Amino acid sequence: MLVALTDPIDPAGEAVLREAGHEVALAPPGGLDALLARAEAVVVRRQLPDDLCARAPRLLAAVRQGLAWT
Repeated sequence: MLVALTDPIDPAGEAVLREAGHEVALAPPGGLDALLARAEAVVVRRQLPDDLCARAPRLLAAVRQGLAWT
């Protein structure tokens, strides 16, 4: 499963994902849409657009990491 990261996460958390057999990719600047088009999961640290499902047709899970945004 491809797990897209909107921002870097703690290396230990990334290691857990990789050890579970997942591919982990950090979105490059301006490249979130291209990554979301391929991702089955996304770990977010920011608010995502309302049309996330249209941008990520393969998405099975979206997980917020960190504190809530306002």
